Amino acid sequence: PDFMVAFSECARVLKPGGKMLWSVPFVVNSASNIIRARYENGELHHILPPEYHGDPVNSEGCLCFTHFGWEMLGQIRRAGFRDAYSVPYSSREFGYLGAGQLVFVAEK
Repeated sequence: PDFMVAFSECARVLKPGGKMLWSVPFVVNSASNIIRARYENGELHHILPPEYHGDPVNSEGCLCFTHFGWEMLGQIRRAGFRDAYSVPYSSREFGYLGAGQLVFVAEK
């Protein structure tokens, strides 16, 4: 749920010059992230109605905490990466279908 902790840990363990690739729920026309749920004092609080995404390990799906906007690229830099950008992507094999699919890359 705390994506900044995750971004920072990835930057910490990646060797200089390494790249991190990731995909997230992303809203192309949003400058800001949309926080859907968060933990406060150990309790889950829904800000927006719960939304579950596909999960190959759990048939109930995975709770979506954040829909990311372009703000994410600055956050990844603040987490310790020197550059971050998006690349259009399509793959039937990996479930990236249709227009507007992006994969993100951060370089340390």
